Amino acid sequence: MQTNQAETNSKNREHASLKVKVETRDRVFHEIDRLNEKEFGRKVNPDDVVAIAIGLLKSEHYQQIQDATLSNFDRLERDHKAYEAKHGAISKDDYLGKILSGEIEK
Repeated sequence: MQTNQAETNSKNREHASLKVKVETRDRVFHEIDRLNEKEFGRKVNPDDVVAIAIGLLKSEHYQQIQDATLSNFDRLERDHKAYEAKHGAISKDDYLGKILSGEIEK
């Protein structure tokens, strides 16, 4: 029964919370304050800013955001796979050895 209730509540919602860092929230509200320095019209709200900002994202922004989520191990895995695609199969241990010995430059 709770599942149906949850589905009903989510279908009727017009607004939802969005978890962001405090610094990000402060930056958004600072921009909203600047945007609301006007004589006429309704107040600008966070949805107005986010809706336009999302539309301004370009493919390079997607890549930048995705790269920022990678750990050092993720980067090692990615680079290892790229190396294998170009040079053939190599164990991760051997690949790491080549990086440390300077045979492979990054």
